[in-house]
Amino acid sequence: MILIADSGSTKTNWALLKEATQAHTFSTAGFNPNYSSPEAFEGAVREVFSAAQAALVSAVYFYGSGAGNLRNDAILQQLLGSCFVHAEIRVFNDLMAACRGLAGNQPGVVCILGTGSNACLYDGVNMSHDQYSLGYLLGDEGSGFAFGKRMLAAYLYEQMPADLMAAFSASYPVTRDAVLHMAYQEQSPNKHIAGYSRFCSAHADHPWMAQQISDELERFYQAFLRRSETSGLPVHATGSVAAVFEDQLRKVCSSHGRLTGQIHADPLPGLIRFHQQKH
Repeated sequence: MILIADSGSTKTNWALLKEATQAHTFSTAGFNPNYSSPEAFEGAVREVFSAAQAALVSAVYFYGSGAGNLRNDAILQQLLGSCFVHAEIRVFNDLMAACRGLAGNQPGVVCILGTGSNACLYDGVNMSHDQYSLGYLLGDEGSGFAFGKRMLAAYLYEQMPADLMAAFSASYPVTRDAVLHMAYQEQSPNKHIAGYSRFCSAHADHPWMAQQISDELERFYQAFLRRSETSGLPVHATGSVAAVFEDQLRKVCSSHGRLTGQIHADPLPGLIRFHQQKH
């Protein structure tokens, strides 16, 4: 059996390929070696796979946020190797999952807009210009974190229109002190703050909100996509934010003369097809 995982900071989506045409999919907690506890993630994996089941897995293809450097790949190799002792372990970063899941063997510019954000130039085999996100403290433009941060700041600064202030207060009865404690004292504040991005999608038709969405996606374009303008390649995107704001993302790209291709919330269906073709 072959196991495929697409892991972000919030959620890990798995696919177990028993035969060339059969795939069983499920989800567990997310894992990013830059922010998350390896012990907690290992515990979540062992809850799903018994030792007997794990022993039947011959190969694990793990695509994860935070993977792609020697330190983090070693953490993932050790963690997965302890769970799947008879399997070959292959670790890739989440951008490669997006590339293979959206573009397959075709070249393109491939983006992730989920809890965090990233983008790269893909030649159909390799990521030839991997941008690598600066993380939520310095980057993650266009991400769920960025949208959530915008909403919290606009609310606490009382910069929202009155009707949205009332709607936000009704949905999220937060206080300044509680937000500051969450942001600076609790673990994984990026995931907590990203949760407030749902307010954007819930009120996307409001003129003020529509401008906020457009502005943040323009920030993403300038940070990640402007440098690839001369490539002439289509822009593909995956992640919850990309899917929810698909129309707005296509509009921003179009305003810069860019063609857009596949935009899906989850690259896993495409990844399954990719690996089925390989095996």
